Amino acid sequence: MKILCFTQTDNIKEIILVKTKNILESLSEIDGRNVKLITQWRHDNATLECYGCDTNIHNEKINTHNLPPSDLSYILYGDIYLVYKINNMIIELDIPQYGMMTYYIEERYENTESSGQIDEITSDEDIEENTDEIIEVSKKTPKKKISNTCDKILDELDYDNTNY
Repeated sequence: MKILCFTQTDNIKEIILVKTKNILESLSEIDGRNVKLITQWRHDNATLECYGCDTNIHNEKINTHNLPPSDLSYILYGDIYLVYKINNMIIELDIPQYGMMTYYIEERYENTESSGQIDEITSDEDIEENTDEIIEVSKKTPKKKISNTCDKILDELDYDNTNY
């Protein structure tokens, strides 16, 4: 099985591992450090897992690779390992697959952020408040004035008075 490794100098390597049920043991044997699961990203039935060290016991450099966006913030030291799973089974991960997965994760993250802002603006309470305001305004303003104002606006829009 193939996984990806981002070195401390931000180089990428494809590493071939013997199939295993315990990825942490395999990575710790290769790396020589106490590697742990740092974060994971999901897209449909696929999961991208990031393994590495968030403590600097061996005086290693900070890994500068920009991982896909996440709600977590972390500083990773030494090499970072990426493992790809589909339906919780480890699948080979090569560089083009990582690029596509990263694209989907970033797109989903951006959509989640923007929809979160929309949800805040149009929460049920806001809708109820806005509806109350509209009802109050319509009670205060007679219908005749509203229609006269609309007619006046439409009349102004019918004619182009611009000098060309």
